[in-house]
Amino acid sequence: AVFLPYLVVNWGMSREYTDCATLIPVPGSWLTGLPGTPWYETLEPYRKDTMFECLLFSGFGIYTLFLATTLYLLWHIRSLRNPEHALMAAGLITAATWFALTLTFEEGGESLWRYVRFIPGGTAIRCVSRVYVTVYLFGTLAGIVWLARVTAPLQPRLRTLVLALIVAVLIYEQTGYQPPSFDKSDFYPIADRTAEELRKADAGYVVPRYTDPKGVTMLGVYADVLGMWGGLRANIPVVNGYSGRCPDGNYPHDVAATDDMLRDWLTGKFRGKVAIVDPNHPTGTRFIIVE
Repeated sequence: AVFLPYLVVNWGMSREYTDCATLIPVPGSWLTGLPGTPWYETLEPYRKDTMFECLLFSGFGIYTLFLATTLYLLWHIRSLRNPEHALMAAGLITAATWFALTLTFEEGGESLWRYVRFIPGGTAIRCVSRVYVTVYLFGTLAGIVWLARVTAPLQPRLRTLVLALIVAVLIYEQTGYQPPSFDKSDFYPIADRTAEELRKADAGYVVPRYTDPKGVTMLGVYADVLGMWGGLRANIPVVNGYSGRCPDGNYPHDVAATDDMLRDWLTGKFRGKVAIVDPNHPTGTRFIIVE
């Protein structure tokens, strides 16, 4: 039931192994984090040409937690039937399994993902490196259970202090990165003006280029977000909508589509009036008819 919506949405969609090969983690991916984080420069030798989506390092603290939990379980190998020990083992095994199944030793090289991707829904996945969510989720779960067990005998105040220090280290090692962002005030007014023009037709296409009030020019996929948001505001379908993959056919992605390109793409899929809106010149909206 949890995976059913994903399977339905991706029904009929698939990728070749080559489509995602450069987005599969290499060993160095797990030792290099995002720009600005505490260890980014120190671990530069491991970064090389690793794709941005494959910078998966979240600090030595969390790895120490994984290692300590593993050593603890090995020391108590005969008591794995204990529910807590069993949960720790399950978490670590799950994390290690997905680490191994999605690892390649050179960018674009071979990995077990070539075969694992045939699990239902797997062929629709492009950014395999997002497996870090699963690895850290289950590994951290195991570590939390271990921490709860080994700190249980401590006095409440001492236990709180110890756990607080551990949490502080884990959080600190993941700070410093500033995600790309923009002010809402620089975006929504443009989206609203775009929506006003889109409402004049049955569907729309928003030129994937705009300049915000601060003079920053957005292109490609970032400008596509404006097109999608304008469509939502206007409550009409828009051609814009690239998010990691393109539909079959001559989909006009990452270019300012011509009238002929739009007609070619929409013919057979849609009939009606299409508004072509340039966010930088909303009053110059043009219209085409698709039969």
